[in-house]
Amino acid sequence: METSKIEEIEDVTGQSEKDKEAFRAFDREVRIQSFMFHSWAFSGHVIRKHFGSDLSESDSHFHNCKTKFKDNVRTQKHQMLKHLEDNLKEIRDNMPGVWNLDDDSFRDRLFDQLNQSTFHFVWYYLTGIISLKKSAALGQFYIRSKQAMFLIFDLMLTSDPFYFSCLL
Repeated sequence: METSKIEEIEDVTGQSEKDKEAFRAFDREVRIQSFMFHSWAFSGHVIRKHFGSDLSESDSHFHNCKTKFKDNVRTQKHQMLKHLEDNLKEIRDNMPGVWNLDDDSFRDRLFDQLNQSTFHFVWYYLTGIISLKKSAALGQFYIRSKQAMFLIFDLMLTSDPFYFSCLL
C-alpha cells in the first residue's frame, strides 16, 4: 500500500541501532494511536515513552517528533477515509440490497464483508502491525465494529440529508 513521505517518522540514516529501534517503535505506536483515537492527544506521552521522560516540550527533538506525529495522524486519517469511501462504493455496487436490511442484518453483512485484505486496504498503515486473522475474538469484534461504524456513518451522510442536518 502507499505510504507518503510525510509518514516516515524520522530519517534514521547514520543513527545508532538503538536509535533506529526507538524510531521504529515510535512509528509503530503512532500508527496504533492513529487507529485507536484518530488523534495526537497522547503525543507527548508517546514521545517521552520512546525518547525519555525528561524530554522537554521546548526541545527540538520533541517538537520534530510531535510535528511528525500530527502530520502522520492527519495523513493516515485522510487516506483511511479515502479508502473507506472506495470500499463503500464497492459494497454499494456489489450488494445494492444491503441498504434495505434491518439494523442487525445490515451490521452482520458488514461484519461478513470485512476480511484481512479489506482491513488492510482501509487501514493501510497497519499492514504488518495488526492482523485481523491473528487477533483474538474480542479484537476482531472491535475492528469489525469500527469498520461498520464508519460505513454506517458515511452512508448516513451521503444518502440521507436528514441525518446530516441532525448533526449540525
